[in-house]
Amino acid sequence: MGNAGRLGEAQWTVERAAAGPIASFDKRWPLELSSWPGLEAQLAALADDIAYVSHDIDDGLRAGIFTIQDLTAARLRASMSKACWSAMASWNCRASSAN
Repeated sequence: MGNAGRLGEAQWTVERAAAGPIASFDKRWPLELSSWPGLEAQLAALADDIAYVSHDIDDGLRAGIFTIQDLTAARLRASMSKACWSAMASWNCRASSAN
């Protein structure tokens, strides 16, 4: 078993940081790396956020609250939704569902 398994991910990260180029920065401005979740946990949280938003959009489309065209007109998401809509154009699916 490697050091990460024996010490726990947070402790192993702190020890690696103390031995690397982050050490001088950490001495001046403590990063408190042991209080942060590990990389795997951060990635899992990000994946959860993406899944929640995707399901919320799907629910809104199914409920008829908005349409794909509404998404393409939204100021902040227009370019992203247009790219997705273009990629899905060949899928032969309905823009909104009444199910």
